[in-house]
Amino acid sequence: MPKKAVKKVLFVSHKANMSGAPLLLLDIVREFKKQSAVPFQVLMMEDGNLANEFRLLGETLIWQKNSQHISVVEQSLLKKLKYRVNTITRGAEILFRLRGTSLIFFNTISNGHILKKLLFLKAKHICYVHELEAAIHMTTNKESLQAVLQNTNLFIACSQAVKNNLSERHAVPEKNIRVLPAPLATVYRNKKDYTAFVQVFKDGNAIPAGAIVVGVVGGDEWRKGYDLFLPLISLYTNLYPASNVFFVWKGCNHRSFNSFFNLYDVEKFSQPNCLLLPHGNDSIDTMASFDIHLLISREDPYPLVVLEAASFGIPTVSFCGAGGSTEFIETDAGISVPYGNLLSMVAALQMLITKTEVRNRMGKCAQEKLQVKHARKIAMPAFVSTIEQFNSPEKSIHEISGGHLPVLSNLM
Repeated sequence: MPKKAVKKVLFVSHKANMSGAPLLLLDIVREFKKQSAVPFQVLMMEDGNLANEFRLLGETLIWQKNSQHISVVEQSLLKKLKYRVNTITRGAEILFRLRGTSLIFFNTISNGHILKKLLFLKAKHICYVHELEAAIHMTTNKESLQAVLQNTNLFIACSQAVKNNLSERHAVPEKNIRVLPAPLATVYRNKKDYTAFVQVFKDGNAIPAGAIVVGVVGGDEWRKGYDLFLPLISLYTNLYPASNVFFVWKGCNHRSFNSFFNLYDVEKFSQPNCLLLPHGNDSIDTMASFDIHLLISREDPYPLVVLEAASFGIPTVSFCGAGGSTEFIETDAGISVPYGNLLSMVAALQMLITKTEVRNRMGKCAQEKLQVKHARKIAMPAFVSTIEQFNSPEKSIHEISGGHLPVLSNLM
C-alpha cells in the first residue's frame, strides 16, 4: 500500500517584527505546538526580530532576508543579477519544502501576493484578519485582495468590527467568519512590580511629582491619530491650565520621513507637559507609568494596547466607530466618545483625572474583564481546535462549524 501523505499546517506571517499580528501568531504557534501533534512549518515573508523566536518552535523559512537586500542604485549590474538569481532559487527551494501542506494559516488579509504562490499546494486557507478598511487600503491592492477573498475558506476576525467590515464592504458571508478573542499570555500585571522603572522614568523625563500621566503607545501615523495628539493636549491645557497632567506618546519614529514635520509641530505647539518617545522594548514598562490609557486612533481593529493597559488595571479613553476597542471597553472599562470629537475626549479625560474612584473602578473592571475574555487558557483552545479540525480530511467545512459554515466547493 502507498504510504499515506503527512498532513501538515503552514503558518504564514507577513512580518517578523514586534508588532501585534506577528506576536499573536507567535503565541498561537507556541500553543499549537504544545497542544497538537500535527506537524507544522512557519513561513516569514520578511526577516525580523521575531524570526529566532519562531525558529525555537519549529522549521522557519524566510522569504525575504534582510541580509540579501541591496540598493538598486548602488550595486553593479552583475551583483543585481546575482541577487535576483539567488532570490528566485531560494523561493523555489522554499516552495519545494512546503510540499505536503494541507492547511495554511495566514495572519493578515494582506497576503494575496504569497497566497497566489501557494495555490499549487491545494491546501485549505484560514485567514486571521486584524485589519479594517483603511489598513486594507494601505497594505494591499484590488488584485491581491480578490485572491484572498476568493481562496480563503474561513476568516477569523479579531473583533466584531472586523467581521462587519468583511461582511458589509467585501461581501464575505457572515457564516464564513468567526470572531475569536485574542489569546494573551499575560492578563495581569501588578504596577508595584514596576515601581523602580517608573520612578527612574519619571525622574529622567522631568514628569512633575504627583502628575496624572495620560499615555499613548503606538506608531506616529495617521491611523493612530498622531496628528490629533498635540491639538488634544493644547485643548486640554487651555481648558484646564491648573491641572497637573502629563501626556506621553510611546512609539515615535524620529528617523522617519515625517519626523521633521512631527517635531515641527511639537515646537510650534510648545507644550511642556508632553513627551514623545521612540518605540522600544520598554513599552510595557513605560505603560506602567500611565494612569489613563489614551487610544486616539482613527482605526484600530482590536488594539492589543488596550488589553495591555487593562492588564495593569488602567482604563482606556477612545473614539467610537474607530474599531473594536469599544467592544472591550463597553461602559465599564473606560470611556468611548464620538469619533473625532476632541472636546468630548478632553471632557472624558478630565472626568477620569479628577474622579480617582471612577478611574480605579474602571481600571479594575478592565483587568477583571481581560482575565475572563482573553486569558490564553480560555481563548487559545478555539484557535487550536479550529486549525486541527480544518486540517481534518474527514470533515467538511460545514461539519467542522457545526452547520454554521457552508461548504465552499469552488474554494476547496
